[in-house]
Amino acid sequence: HRLAHPETLTLRRLNIVDDHGVSRVILAAPAPEPMVLGKQHHRDAPVSGLIIADASGTERGGYVTADGYANAMLTLDAQGKQTVLLLAEPSGNTLFRLWDRNGEDVTGSLTMGVSDKPFLNEKQSGSIVFSAPENNPQSRDNGELFK
Repeated sequence: HRLAHPETLTLRRLNIVDDHGVSRVILAAPAPEPMVLGKQHHRDAPVSGLIIADASGTERGGYVTADGYANAMLTLDAQGKQTVLLLAEPSGNTLFRLWDRNGEDVTGSLTMGVSDKPFLNEKQSGSIVFSAPENNPQSRDNGELFK
């Protein structure tokens, strides 16, 4: 009975596939490199957790922790482009980010979070449109996360 109904499974990776054999849900530590329209891409840093994919096998988001810097993240992606990010740092700082993308370019973004103090920033084509509090440090940051 215990062999047929184990109480604990220890795995490195679990793939849930659809009727066509396409991996749609991956639970892994570490997660595999992302697939986008049949082509393998490189992840910025290793992550572990739950990855979701569409019918083409393209990664469309996940609920993961980053290996090394220990952020917890919930992401939703367009095909090959991250468009929603909810991030919690181990220190307690948090960030919620929405991107509007046109191909490779970020056409607009909305970022809010708490990093010592709450902030809210809207950008269009890389330029700040709205910032509260005005001129907060994140509104001046041109790193990938704050474009």
